[in-house]
Amino acid sequence: MFPFSAGGGSLGVTVNGSGCEWSAVSSAPWLTIASGASGIGNGTVSFNVADNPPPSGSLSSGARSATISIAGQNAVVNQAGTQCTYTLRSPNSNVPATGGQGALGVVTATGCHWAVDKGGNDWIDVTSDDQGGPATLLFTAAVNSDASNGRTAVLNINQGGTLISTFTITQPAASCAYTLSTPSATLGYGAGSGAVGLSTEALNCSPPVVSFNGWLTASKTWDPATGQGTIAYEAAENPSASLRTGSIQAGDQTFTVNQNGSPCTVNLLAGSADFDHNGGSGTLQFTVSGGACTPSPDWFSWTSELTVNPDSLTSSGGAYSLPYSVSAYQAFVRWIRTPKLTVHGQVFTVKQTSW
Repeated sequence: MFPFSAGGGSLGVTVNGSGCEWSAVSSAPWLTIASGASGIGNGTVSFNVADNPPPSGSLSSGARSATISIAGQNAVVNQAGTQCTYTLRSPNSNVPATGGQGALGVVTATGCHWAVDKGGNDWIDVTSDDQGGPATLLFTAAVNSDASNGRTAVLNINQGGTLISTFTITQPAASCAYTLSTPSATLGYGAGSGAVGLSTEALNCSPPVVSFNGWLTASKTWDPATGQGTIAYEAAENPSASLRTGSIQAGDQTFTVNQNGSPCTVNLLAGSADFDHNGGSGTLQFTVSGGACTPSPDWFSWTSELTVNPDSLTSSGGAYSLPYSVSAYQAFVRWIRTPKLTVHGQVFTVKQTSW
């Protein structure tokens, strides 16, 4: 008795007398002569037995018999039937949203056929060829670009037209990972605005947009079907002389806005003063406008004919006063010199004669 799986065997042929011819003939298509189909005298007939699989729609097959006829003598070949059982190595598999490969394994006996039907799950690629026994098939899952929905595919494992098991593949929704077109921007001290691009490869995302600074506001335009959008921002005027920095959170990205400080402008109440050869003292007066700036010693410089102490600076009514003195000027000819006192880029000129 041969088992239900494919196999082979041989028959010895003994002939009384020399010169006797013979031939071997099988009575069934599943029993085939491999070699020695004919001969003269003694010989050997080799034969093959095909699988005895269940018929379509059935998980079992019955035993069967066939004969090999040699010169009127019949040799009976018996083959057992089978009861195919199928076990999945795992009933399910999880794949990441980025896609990838997995394995579907079926444990069964050799000769037990099965195939995979993926149905309408076009995002799964797997071979559907007939398998003739235990096997492991690799499948490939495509990228899930939908951030709002995970998905599940149920593959049918069939024998003939009969469903014998199912295999489930689960894939989560895509992650909304965003990219800024640029990480930062710099604005002037006055009120200003700008925009930055934001994108993601996932679909159906909706990035939250938050500004963390009262002087900086932000809004978005967004298309969830393409994963593309723009973050518009507006900055109020910077009243300070110092640079300030704000940030906007857009999804998982941070956009930085730098705004320059307001410039300090010095306004001299008088641009010059006149002195004779004796010299003397005077007071330079000025105001400042623009950012919230306060005069400091490094604002002042002067030529050697002048004596200035920046620590003597006073203020009253929004104006600043700085005392200075002019040294005597003696010359043998009538001459004029022009000492200078500079305040934050503004030049105060002293006109002094030698007479």
